[in-house]
Amino acid sequence: ILRIVLVLLLFVDVTLTVLPDAGDLFTEEGFGGKPLFYWMTKEGTHRWSLLQNVHHPGWATFYIALWSLTSFTLTIGFFTRTSAVTVWLLAISVANANSYIDNAGDRIRNLLLFYLMLCPCGAVWSVDRWRQRRKEENANERTRIQVYPWPIFLIVVQMCMLYFLNGMYKISGKDWPEGVSLYYVLGDMTLTRVSFEQFPIPLWMTKTISHTVLYWELFFPVMMMIPWAGIADRIQHSRWKPVQGLHVYFRWNRMLMLLFGISFHLGIALLMELGGFPWYAMCCYLPLAPWENLGRKPDDLVYS
Repeated sequence: ILRIVLVLLLFVDVTLTVLPDAGDLFTEEGFGGKPLFYWMTKEGTHRWSLLQNVHHPGWATFYIALWSLTSFTLTIGFFTRTSAVTVWLLAISVANANSYIDNAGDRIRNLLLFYLMLCPCGAVWSVDRWRQRRKEENANERTRIQVYPWPIFLIVVQMCMLYFLNGMYKISGKDWPEGVSLYYVLGDMTLTRVSFEQFPIPLWMTKTISHTVLYWELFFPVMMMIPWAGIADRIQHSRWKPVQGLHVYFRWNRMLMLLFGISFHLGIALLMELGGFPWYAMCCYLPLAPWENLGRKPDDLVYS
């Protein structure tokens, strides 16, 4: 599900926004090409890009069209590993060739593409698996699919670091600790989707939201790493009956943190103009949903 949603977003993004202007974005004749960004891949910078020696608009269009094509094949899971490697290489090449077209969302996307390149993301929901299943049926065989959980664990660790370091950066400034950051952002017409005059939010409300987001980011790693479900089970089966009912206050802490994160990014998507950032950020949450419960009966549901 992470592969399908993430790369489908990438496919739409590349096809509609990057491909039509590839010649302008990555060649000398364009307004955003090598004259501005030659320093990013010059010798000694330790950066590399497939586009660093592209001089003709046709070749730039070819590489971006290849990026779009392999994004589509990765979405459907056709030659999954080869497509994943190609998509990641082209994503890094674009990031190192023109930094003005990327934002924080694109960096999150590139991190997730790195995990997709290394993990068996086409093991089940993919054309590759469908073809393999056809071969097994013809040979009267059936293989049980099992994959290691380390990619999901690393994505959770990545989320913890992203939110925590972002919170540390915010708390070191002035606007976020004072709670006025969101108030100023909603008045910045380069970021907000609606005019503050049309949708006036009281200062006390923006302060409350700003402080809530700040401390949610700072405490996100702690809340995610504590085994709340195990603690709730121990409390529920405690010999001391007066505390057994307290297990409900511990069982869903991790879920509440994740639900707040989703609502946070949905709010950004609705109120702010930050490109694909909120959508790519929400892709980090996809592997944590209980997809294994699809098609199960209520008595067979798995909770984690």
